[in-house]
Amino acid sequence: MENQGQPAVTAPAWVVNSVEVLMSLFKQQKANGIWAVIQWKKMISEACLIVMCFWGTAWRPMLAILVAGLGALRVRDIQVRSSWEPAAEAATDGLVMATAMIVSQLYFVATNPAFATLHSSELAHGVALSLMTVAGWRLIMDLCSKANDLGKLAEFKVFRAALRVHVLLMTAAVLIAIANENAVPGGIVRNAFLAAMTLISMGVSCRYQKKSGRLFFNGTDGTMTIMTYEPDADTDCKADSLPQPTSIATLKTSADLRKAAFFRLLFVACVMSTTGIAVWRWFFGDPSNIRWGQLMANVVGFAFLITGWHIITYFNLATAAAMRREAIKRKADKE
Repeated sequence: MENQGQPAVTAPAWVVNSVEVLMSLFKQQKANGIWAVIQWKKMISEACLIVMCFWGTAWRPMLAILVAGLGALRVRDIQVRSSWEPAAEAATDGLVMATAMIVSQLYFVATNPAFATLHSSELAHGVALSLMTVAGWRLIMDLCSKANDLGKLAEFKVFRAALRVHVLLMTAAVLIAIANENAVPGGIVRNAFLAAMTLISMGVSCRYQKKSGRLFFNGTDGTMTIMTYEPDADTDCKADSLPQPTSIATLKTSADLRKAAFFRLLFVACVMSTTGIAVWRWFFGDPSNIRWGQLMANVVGFAFLITGWHIITYFNLATAAAMRREAIKRKADKE
């Protein structure tokens, strides 16, 4: 694309050093014991699926079934992840979970009926549904999580931190835009138009920022799924997905960056447009219904946000450079 070979923008030394310190800290972090295998998001999603499959069951047998099923799945996670055969492992996971549920219910029928289902059909129905849904979900998770194998590396942890901070700032900017609309009352058409332009300009600016044209979770050229995965492409598109600073030199050489800069300015204009409307009403209209205190607080907050946003782009730049450097090291080690 056009931004290949463009003049380089360099991050300040203190930013680069901060990223290196973060990477060194992440490299020292190691999970021990059971914390190395518990994946909270995965476990919570499985618990929700099991609860849905046993919806209507009394809470005591539901609790017993949930503990037995999740316990069996965690044991499977500890025992089996040395080979990668997603279909076979997902099917086995489902069978082991179903067996644990049935055995636990048979145990409670003999020892404590309060924790057993009232009818065997209720148990059979719930186990059948959970067997299919949980096994299918774990198959999807396994197929998708192959792309997350590198996520344990320090540079990908720094990437996730940079990405989340950027998303946080973008979200704060959108919320300020909403607060500005409330501070300067207007018609529903105006508010809908400004909201649409704010979101569109934000998305399009991020799109033109990317050299690869791919989303950060789509690691392979020409695909629309994260299930097709190639590590080097994954590193490149993750690095490209972080909005980075521009300079006059880069704007002169890259049409894509000029478009990104234009839509960034349009985003800022959309957020601050209601402030301009308030000033217009002050001189030429009726400013009586404007909440000036809230509006000024939003303006000050947005000024600090833009400053922080600019600094974060340099962190993004240093993070992208670190990711590419570590990828080159991994490739050299394999060779």
